[in-house]
Amino acid sequence: MKKIDCHLHIHTREGQDTPEQLIEKLHAAGFDGAIAIGDNPASFKHTLDEQPIPNDKRLENLFAVTDGHPELYPFYWLDPFEEDIFDQIDKAVERGVCGFKCIPSYFFVGDERPMEVWRYIAKTGKPVMFHSGILYDSSVSAIFTRPINYEPLLFIPGLKFSMAHVSWPWCDEMIALYGKANYLHRANGDKVAELFIDTTPGTPPSFREEVFRKLFGTGYPLDHIMFGTDNRTFSYNVEGAKRWLERDAAIYEKIGLDKKVIDDVNGGTFLRFIGKE
Repeated sequence: MKKIDCHLHIHTREGQDTPEQLIEKLHAAGFDGAIAIGDNPASFKHTLDEQPIPNDKRLENLFAVTDGHPELYPFYWLDPFEEDIFDQIDKAVERGVCGFKCIPSYFFVGDERPMEVWRYIAKTGKPVMFHSGILYDSSVSAIFTRPINYEPLLFIPGLKFSMAHVSWPWCDEMIALYGKANYLHRANGDKVAELFIDTTPGTPPSFREEVFRKLFGTGYPLDHIMFGTDNRTFSYNVEGAKRWLERDAAIYEKIGLDKKVIDDVNGGTFLRFIGKE
């Protein structure tokens, strides 16, 4: 089974690794491939004085990293309130994205305009990866990223979406929502959405085992859980990635996870998430 880093960001800058160097680092960390999440839209800033990258350039930058490298899976980062968002989605799908990324740092995902966008994406067959949980940014954003705010998405037919970081620190709330999502999907199939959990840290090491005992011990299906590192393409942290893999592997052994479940978490579920089983 392929091992995939399902949470990896592109921050375009001079001097960043080439795609070949990135892949070499992924292999050194123990991965066969990775998602590549494109540059952020103008509404999201890593620093207060950051200059936005035009949307067409963001799409170009994304595929400059992933073109010719089938082990890198491109995801386009969007803001549903941009005026040309539907055109952006169409261009990204036509170009060949595997899915979309959104960090709702200033809006509720269940508001009217965002819901129009998620319904539109659902019809493309592409999944959406959402940030969920506390956001280490420079604004007041936690009110928007609590997991319960994502409940309206459960009723969008055919939508596949993931919630990152086990929604730290609201992990119990995340697991409860996951239980409801599984119940709805088993009963209704594609008439509702399908929810996946991304266990990318998030959770500090001292909380990780407790959260995993709850997540994997509820009795809910375990085939919608995947792992990533939250690394950056311009400087992939090999040793940090290896530490998280080793730390999680030790917890899996301690709580007695089946090898099939571990293989799914480490890559199989992500490939199913993007329709590339």
